[in-house]
Amino acid sequence: MALPTGLLLIITILSFAVLAYGADMLVANIKMIASHYHLSIFLLGIILGFFTTTPELILGLTAVHRGVASLSLGNLLGGIIVLFGLILGLAIIVHRTIKTDGQSSTIAPSILILLLPLILGLKGSLNHWDGLIIIIAYIAVVLYSARTESSAKQARVSKPPRLASRHFLFSLLGLGLIIGTSQVIVSTMTELLERWQWPPLVAGVLLLAIGTNLPEIVVTIESLIKQASDLSISNLIGSAIGNVVVAGILLQFGSFSIQPFMAFVVTASTICLLSSFLLLFYKTDKQFSRWEGIILLCIYLLFLVAELKWAIY
Repeated sequence: MALPTGLLLIITILSFAVLAYGADMLVANIKMIASHYHLSIFLLGIILGFFTTTPELILGLTAVHRGVASLSLGNLLGGIIVLFGLILGLAIIVHRTIKTDGQSSTIAPSILILLLPLILGLKGSLNHWDGLIIIIAYIAVVLYSARTESSAKQARVSKPPRLASRHFLFSLLGLGLIIGTSQVIVSTMTELLERWQWPPLVAGVLLLAIGTNLPEIVVTIESLIKQASDLSISNLIGSAIGNVVVAGILLQFGSFSIQPFMAFVVTASTICLLSSFLLLFYKTDKQFSRWEGIILLCIYLLFLVAELKWAIY
């Protein structure tokens, strides 16, 4: 039995409220965990980024089950552009500046992960072995980040405070709320857009930009509010490489065909351009400035126009 439109709207609004509450709980407790264990919030953000890609993983597995695995590739690669162009660009513009450590080596390994599927896809498809390469590379980057963190901090924690266990549980609860309510919002938004007869292309763009990336959006906003800019940046980077490793996981169930190839070239070129600017802006003045956010956003808008053109023609 279909729910009334008014009830769907109420459920959507309430879900957004729960989503915001979950993000607040998650960010606050991650900061406490980082403090207790003498870890950098940046490293935790990289790991957290994988978990916030759960909507993409669920959608990808659904596509594999329905025999249309290649359809999820555009969602995953397009999501990287949304993360760096739309979400990070807007976050920088609104917040004016976001501090960084100014070291390219901090994010360079992650950027290399983003380029892997683009390079491997030049042959016209991605297969099982390509997926294994992507997964191994992702694990290597996480281990590299953890080792770098250990060498830099050399933390000595013999008996973590009992309080830290509580923060860990609340972090999981917050993450669960974010993932669960994100799925509810995607479902209700899809139903509402169908009822209002929005064009499929517009609905798809909205779901890509807002639906599957809701966890990243709320974590980014909440991180900036709580003055944890390193978490906001690392979560976006972690989510971007999370998209890539999700593609690697899905490739264990089927291959991706790169069609149309020119559309893939446009997407790959945009990711390369955004990645290059991200590396440059991360290092300059040890912060992202508003004009740099405008550049990232403009790249996303140009990509959006190009994609709309490809879809129409």
